[in-house]
Amino acid sequence: LYLRLIDSIVLEDNDKQSNLIHYIIQVAIFWDTKNTIFFSETLTNANNLVKELGNEGIQQQWNSIVACDKKCPDFYDKIFGIIESISKIE
Repeated sequence: LYLRLIDSIVLEDNDKQSNLIHYIIQVAIFWDTKNTIFFSETLTNANNLVKELGNEGIQQQWNSIVACDKKCPDFYDKIFGIIESISKIE
């Protein structure tokens, strides 16, 4: 519920950071669903935007999320953590 609320807010902006947050939220929502094509496209978009951002801290957080594969108990903490980190970038 909170992720969808955050997503609706960031969709109002059209900058790289907002787009990245949007894709990360979509990845979190669709990670273990049957919609593999949409998930794959969203994951690719998020990967590309993380690389373009060029922020080592964000890259490490993202790598931790991907390695977790939605199997670690703190998956959503990681998602909210990276969203917070991205939102603090000026």
